[in-house]
Amino acid sequence: MTTPPPGETLAGPNNSLVEARRLALMGQIAAGASHELNNLLGKIIGLAELTLDEVADRPEACAELETLISVAEQGARVVGRLEACSGRNIAEPRRFDLAALVEAACVAAEARRPDLAIVRANPAGPVWVLADDSLLRVALDAVLDNASRWGASRVTVSCRALPDIAGDRQAEVVVQDDGTGMAAEVLARAFEPFFTTRSSQGAAGVGLSLAQAALSESGGRIEIDSSPGAGTMVRLTLPKSL
Repeated sequence: MTTPPPGETLAGPNNSLVEARRLALMGQIAAGASHELNNLLGKIIGLAELTLDEVADRPEACAELETLISVAEQGARVVGRLEACSGRNIAEPRRFDLAALVEAACVAAEARRPDLAIVRANPAGPVWVLADDSLLRVALDAVLDNASRWGASRVTVSCRALPDIAGDRQAEVVVQDDGTGMAAEVLARAFEPFFTTRSSQGAAGVGLSLAQAALSESGGRIEIDSSPGAGTMVRLTLPKSL
């Protein structure tokens, strides 16, 4: 089979123009959806804050509302960056402890998926990186949820600072599951905005595409290795911070 030139496919040279228009339209849709969803999340945050004052004498209720506010605020930040689908810069890098973020994502995944065994292989101390923590959390949540939905019963999550090589300072997170794995055609579209094999379950298909855009802008990358019957390994690499 003949390999088409870069930017073209065997379907013809106009295919790249069609793809550009499709992505531009998706960007417009994402911007509109972002506005509407941010309005809804703003109302949730506002009502939760008002209710927080009314239950100030009930510690458990306060803790639940504070968690709700925190998650809604994180959602608002992520939704506001759906412009990634139109090719705009969306990452807001900052210095944070990667090991702490990975542990928080694991704890949240265990609460959502009690049947999933998550084995940690993380360092005792912090791993300081420079990236967008909100979008990285979206990526980890998506990866861990995908593992459970694709039949995994056990997931190993490791986080470490890589050795400095020729001035290249990086850290990585590796998530390995024992699930059913992905077929080649699914793997090829894993980072495509709004692509999902679980639309009937309410999946939006934006987590990995947002993460790929954010990691790329932060000088990092995300890679997936998967095949049917062999599980899936996801590797996220980020720049280390002093």
